[in-house]
Amino acid sequence: MKISRIFLEMTIGYAVVGVLAWHFPMETLVLWLIPTRMMAWLICFVFMYLPHVPHVYTHRQNPYQATLYREGWDWL
Repeated sequence: MKISRIFLEMTIGYAVVGVLAWHFPMETLVLWLIPTRMMAWLICFVFMYLPHVPHVYTHRQNPYQATLYREGWDWL
């Protein structure tokens, strides 16, 4: 596929998305922008926080169950 063809398709695609967002701003916000932000926070919550919830062991106490690597400087 030629580079010019790729740029042409990208330009047309962005133009279509821009026109739709310009003429339907509320729908763009409610159906596209807000759900993507919510999805990003939900993925972070589910895969980065929930598996490590108890936070009871330190690395010094039990290195294989520790989710807390540092002690002190918690105000950072």
